[in-house]
Amino acid sequence: GDAGSRSRAAHRDAPGARVPAARAPLDDGAAGPPTPPVDACAVRVVGLDAEVAGRRLLAGVSFTVAAGEVLALVGRSGSGKTTAGRALLGEAGTGVRLAGRVEVAGRPVSPATPPPPGVVGYVPQQPSAALNPVRRIGAVLREVALRHTRPERRTPGGPPGDATARATVNRRSAVRRAVADVLARADLRADREFLRRFPHQLSGGQQQRLVVAHALLARARLLIADEPTTGLDPRSRRDVAHELRTLADAGMAVVLLSHDLHLVRAVADRLGVLDAGAVVEAGPAADVLAAPRDERLLGQPAADPAAPF
Repeated sequence: GDAGSRSRAAHRDAPGARVPAARAPLDDGAAGPPTPPVDACAVRVVGLDAEVAGRRLLAGVSFTVAAGEVLALVGRSGSGKTTAGRALLGEAGTGVRLAGRVEVAGRPVSPATPPPPGVVGYVPQQPSAALNPVRRIGAVLREVALRHTRPERRTPGGPPGDATARATVNRRSAVRRAVADVLARADLRADREFLRRFPHQLSGGQQQRLVVAHALLARARLLIADEPTTGLDPRSRRDVAHELRTLADAGMAVVLLSHDLHLVRAVADRLGVLDAGAVVEAGPAADVLAAPRDERLLGQPAADPAAPF
């Protein structure tokens, strides 16, 4: 990952009928939302199992996520959401054995073959955990941009000895523009005073948007957001919803792991309900939330009285 982030690498399909089967795969084109064409899939998971010490964590979980789509995985604590999300990062907990197939951006992913740096962005519940506490945020942003930004091509000219100097200036200019652009997209300041801050000098919402900025700089194909509204005030929750929807609309695939059904309702295209490690209900998010087969399995009531968006 880059020096300041846990980002291990960070067209919507037509909605289909709700999946009636008890363990309906999220990529079952016959019963659920149509499976996107292979070249449109940012994520493809087939028959994912996870087990630790004889205890099943995931049981045959399958789903796809297209570029520009938000897939929300919901369920009660211990349902398997986090295990599924970590599998997309090529991670598994201590002693956890994974089986099945996971592909991100067309490449197989496993603990032995994690995604290439920059391909997957990860926003954890506590964003400070994904940021380097001893480095100024501007230095880390420039470092990430330097790895993933190409200088603009210029028409050759001038003495041959000036070529290296021109290339250096061109690269620095491209890095500055890239950093300024992603900060604007993440609704963060780009002035010198802000860029000289350390992560602990930012609010929780700013830290979260900074992690997203890292993923944008790395041109991530997939963003995994793990309970991104935990502990946030209503305004910050609305900001998170706007950020996730904006990223998807710009073509990034998003996997949202959340108990916040208001957030899910606001941003998700499709929804998978996990229980005891299996997908027990799946379909267009609005349909599933409007008439869930078992409301208890959503992790909170679909009509939760907490502040909506």
